[in-house]
Formats: sequence, C-alpha cells, structure tokens
Amino acid sequence: MKYNLLDLRKAPSSPDQLTSAANSFSSLDVPSGTSPSDKTVFARADLPWERGILRKSSPLDLHKIVRSQSELPETPVARKTPSVKYSSEPILSNSAHFLVIVGPTASGKSALAMELAQKLNGEIICADSRTVYKYLDIGTAKPTKKDRKQVPHHLLDVVNPDQNFTVADFKLLANEAIDNIQKRGRLPIMVGGSGLYIDAVLFDYQFAAEGMPRNPINPRHLMQKRSRQLQVLRSNTLIIGLDVPRDILKQRITDRVQDMVAVGFIEEVQHLMKIYPESKALLAPGYKAFSEYINGNLSIEDAEALFIKNDYQLVRRQMTWFKRNKSIHWINNPSNSVEIITTFLSKTIV
Repeated sequence: MKYNLLDLRKAPSSPDQLTSAANSFSSLDVPSGTSPSDKTVFARADLPWERGILRKSSPLDLHKIVRSQSELPETPVARKTPSVKYSSEPILSNSAHFLVIVGPTASGKSALAMELAQKLNGEIICADSRTVYKYLDIGTAKPTKKDRKQVPHHLLDVVNPDQNFTVADFKLLANEAIDNIQKRGRLPIMVGGSGLYIDAVLFDYQFAAEGMPRNPINPRHLMQKRSRQLQVLRSNTLIIGLDVPRDILKQRITDRVQDMVAVGFIEEVQHLMKIYPESKALLAPGYKAFSEYINGNLSIEDAEALFIKNDYQLVRRQMTWFKRNKSIHWINNPSNSVEIITTFLSKTIV
C-alpha cells in the first residue's frame, strides 16, 4: 500500500509499514540500513497557511528544498512536496549570533541586508510569505539573480504557486537554514516584512497537531500551553527595524509599482494566470489588482492605483504588528545600524 505525505499521519506506525510508505516517495532519501522507526518526521498538513499545522507522525525530517530561480514554465509543473532527509543533528541552534532586519514594504530592508551580508560574512534568509513562491518575481520585488550570486539567499522559490505553504513550514526551514549557516561560521541575517513568519522563529512558536486544544487568544496557530512563553526572545539575537517616514514610503511604493510595470509585470501576471489560474498566491495585492486589469475590469491606471493603495495599507498592518515587539531596535537611517550591530557582534555568545 502507498501513502501520500498526508496519509502518513494516519498510516500504521510499524517499521515495515512505515518503510513501505517512505519507499513510495521518489523524493525521499532514506539511508540504507536505517530503520524509519528510529527517527521522527514532521509532515506538513496541506492546509491554508493561516492554519499552519505541523503533524509529528512519521520517520522523516522535512529538509530544505533546492532553491533555484528558473524561467516560468510553459505548462504547469507537477505538484511536489519539499524534499526530505534524515538528520541526526538538532534543527535549532542558538550557539551563534543571529541578526534580523524588519520593517514595512519599500523601507530598504533588502538593500541593508545585502550591504551587511557582504561586510559581515553573512547569508540572507528571506522572511516573506510571497517570495517563497516560484515565478512570482517582479510583483514581489524578489532579490535579483545578481544579488543572489553576490550573497547566498535562503527560502526563495520554495514551492510552486499552486502549492500551500504554512508559517509552520517556514519556521522549520528557517531554523534549518540558520543552523546550517552558523555551522559554516557565517552570520545568518533574516530579513522581511511577514511578521508572523519572523515571530515564529524569534519566539519559537509551537504549532498544535490536528485535534489538539488551541490557544484562545490566537486559535489559528498556537498551542495553549505555550502562550505564556511567546515573548521569550531567541538568545543571541539582534533585531533592527527600519522606521521610514510614511510620505517617503508612499513615494517609493508608487515609483516601484511603475518600475514593475515597465519591466514586464503585466506579462508576468498574464502568464501566471494562464498556468496557475486557481493559485491563492495570486491574491497578493499587486497580482490581484493587475488580474482585474487583464480581465478587463480595471484600466491600467486604476490597477496601478489599486496596487499602490493595497501596498500602503500593508505598510500600516506591518507597522502595527512590529510595534508590539519591544525587542526591536528602531532606526530611521540604515547607517545608524552599524554601531548597534558592531556592539552586538562583539558580545560573547551565550
């Protein structure tokens, strides 16, 4: 009998049956001579991202996906779950420094992260709920191929637009990337504006298995027994927040939308609508606005205006989220981060 990834949550747990289930996946790398019953797996529940559930249920450890930016396919590619592998090492490691850069869209986070990564022997972990999708490139302001050659980037192009990706998936893959970067003696720099994704890593959010009690304050995501520990910040971590005046942000957003249109954003949306017409990833503000233009419901001027409006509303939501985190060191000039970061890196890790 074969089991798909979700079936493993319900599959019998004897070694022989788990081995049979594992062998049914061509993408699984099961070392010879290793008994699946000796390991633990986290299988991703195929649910909308806001339900972010991890199910502890079989012998395989969700492994980071090979990330590469390729050309948009002419036909839909086969749905494929992230590849997995065995690992005897702990995923989470706080044995070295960890730098995080947050802020609203168009605040200059990516540029600062690039500069710091080059100066501090760092690698970038992208904390964005949209750049995890392949082929959503222009409309998400995804780092360019040139940037990615200069500095290694993680958690870009993780899944296809028709696949679900949860905050629980992000936390698992981000912790693995952090651990890998630190083991190689480099500085992990997480950068992004997706507050829930970032906080899941910073405060070690725990995601309840299906059927378990939910946190009454945040029932979509967290187990009740962990609610009192949510504000315990990950050790050896510095969080820098970029606080840019709203009028400057609005002008940057306007200029960026116009630049996106000029370099082919409309064509990108058209192609994605053709290949992935039911993709929830296309509900992102810019893609949704220009889908309306392509369908003849908006003029191009109205589509641009809607994109700008939606992005500016996103700025407000992002700042509301981040302002609740009292551990963030807010700066209004990226150059002011140098002294803070230098002091942080000179401290002995605990």
